[in-house]
Amino acid sequence: MKKNKFLNKHAKLISLGLISLAFLFFLWAAAVDKAAHQAGFVTLLVFFLIFFIMGVGFFGYATKHAEVRVCYFYYDRRRKCRIPREALTFEMANDALDFYLSEYIEQPIELFSEVPKSLRIQLQAEPAFTPLIAFKMFYELALLEGDALLECFATADERAVGFACRAIAKCGDEEMADLIARMKRNPEFERARITTFFTKNRRWFEGRILHYIKQNAPALTVSRERLMQSK
Repeated sequence: MKKNKFLNKHAKLISLGLISLAFLFFLWAAAVDKAAHQAGFVTLLVFFLIFFIMGVGFFGYATKHAEVRVCYFYYDRRRKCRIPREALTFEMANDALDFYLSEYIEQPIELFSEVPKSLRIQLQAEPAFTPLIAFKMFYELALLEGDALLECFATADERAVGFACRAIAKCGDEEMADLIARMKRNPEFERARITTFFTKNRRWFEGRILHYIKQNAPALTVSRERLMQSK
């Protein structure tokens, strides 16, 4: 595995080195007196051919195994094809978010109990995904009804809610983040407001997820191979 990763990363560089070496042998052969040093001339030509063929081979390998990057949300991992920007729906985006989170949790609503350390580390490497995870959390909460929604929010881990609020604030939704944070600080006092707020804003969370993806698609790219490893 490590060998394959090394080759995938350095194949083009190796190819360039081998072809350069091949042409050095070619130039050396061209400078040799063919009549006086026929054996040496033939040997240099053989070396030229060997290194040239090896170089072309490595270049072919590099081209075949070159990393292809795609937007996480504009690639259908099941059909293994790109999705036109205008064809993206919330259902597609939500399915992609479920897939993203499936490595860390079984159900997205579990994020209100704890945002796993492994997920936090992943989002440090892919910060553009963080607001989407936050909007996804609030969307999942909005799907609950009545007492279930209220209980989930009231008992949610404060650090998890804080994580989500900071994430949406950084992408321009400071007012929304402040309101949610205030409700979390005093859920008993805000009891009547909490359920209504999230239920009424479910469609807003859906739209915000789609809008964010369309505005930040270049920052949401990953290796296509990662998406082809469908669970």
